Amino acid sequence: MWWLAPLVVTALELACGGRTGLLVLGGGGDAGALDSSPPPPLHTCPYSTGSQKGAPWPMTGRCWNHSARADVAAAPSSNEAWTRSLGGAPSSAVIGADGTLYVGTGTHLFALGARGSIQWTFDAGGQVGASAAIAEDGTVYVAQQDPSRATIQLDALEPTGAVRWAIAVSNTNQPALPVIGPNGDVYLGLGAVLEAIGPGGVVAWQYQYPPNGTTDSSPVVGPDGTIYATLSGEPNLVAVDPTGKPKWQFDVKSVDARYVLGADVEGSPAVGADGTVYIASGMHDGPAASFTTVFAVDPAGHLRWKRDFGSPNGDICLASPALGPDGSVVVVNIQGTVGSVTAAGALAWTFETHDIGASSPAIDVSGNVFVGTQRALYAIRPGGALAWSLPVKAGVSGAPAIGAGGDVVVSSSDGVVHAIGP
Repeated sequence: MWWLAPLVVTALELACGGRTGLLVLGGGGDAGALDSSPPPPLHTCPYSTGSQKGAPWPMTGRCWNHSARADVAAAPSSNEAWTRSLGGAPSSAVIGADGTLYVGTGTHLFALGARGSIQWTFDAGGQVGASAAIAEDGTVYVAQQDPSRATIQLDALEPTGAVRWAIAVSNTNQPALPVIGPNGDVYLGLGAVLEAIGPGGVVAWQYQYPPNGTTDSSPVVGPDGTIYATLSGEPNLVAVDPTGKPKWQFDVKSVDARYVLGADVEGSPAVGADGTVYIASGMHDGPAASFTTVFAVDPAGHLRWKRDFGSPNGDICLASPALGPDGSVVVVNIQGTVGSVTAAGALAWTFETHDIGASSPAIDVSGNVFVGTQRALYAIRPGGALAWSLPVKAGVSGAPAIGAGGDVVVSSSDGVVHAIGP
């Protein structure tokens, strides 16, 4: 599940001879500096609309298109700048324009300042199992779950932690991850329903997913305002216009006969600057039938290309793809195999963490990839070689976020937030 260990993997295909970086087990340490070559031109988050202007990581996946890519160079070495114990299993951090980190754990949302100092704490009452999101006006949105009543409440907080408004949005047994669209609406995937909530706390619309489709991942938004959601069931990807009307559906088994019994797409989509939507799925049934597949779908809902990374390390994919500055797609599967596929669908490289349970990756401005597992945080160069690794007690439980100064922030399952930076 994404809230336990979000995964992001780039398309791999070991059978095609991708280069493999190998971690030496039994310890971390630097294997070399990160790539700091001049980055190619990139499409940054449109901070003038929706999310907080100047915030380095205002929501899960950084942007409403879930690129998970920063505009700065990140953590050149495994230097751990600070840690802060919060208890529970913290959510992935989001980072505001003033550098404040917002991290949820248990029934609380924490605002952390310099070196992890606690600025304020919001007692939600219900379980805060997912990341917050920061709006253009500084409003902090956080969803809380009441397991006893199977309800979700969206809280809108002032930057001071005071409640601005709250609304019960749906009945569900799953956590909800808010994403702020370019029009300021907050989108929530709520089991079998996609909801849009306006900035004033009023439900703008609801879209009921097709009969067999449910989700526990976050929706994302494309450059034309289309909202995309992945489903664990048929179809596997739906597109909805900004008014809540369905546009199209995409089913993995319709383009890949190996998924005749259906595909399980757990991670959120990622949307490129040209509107291409990327999702990942996979199977694990022995060497002959173990593969992970990345699908590129055009803005009209048609398959553009698909790419495997296969036996022996193919498997299901619980995480979302991340997008490199050169248009590449980076994905990681549950076996801990990381791969990068070009925008044209060719395998660029693979990297083996040799660890189960990898997190969704984050990418810096130079194309360096950061991904966590049950044992460590890894920094991987753009060509797929290991730059450094940092052992993390209890394992990384949330996707990395990258701050304005290049610090990489991750949470671990023992309730600790770690900042790795210069």
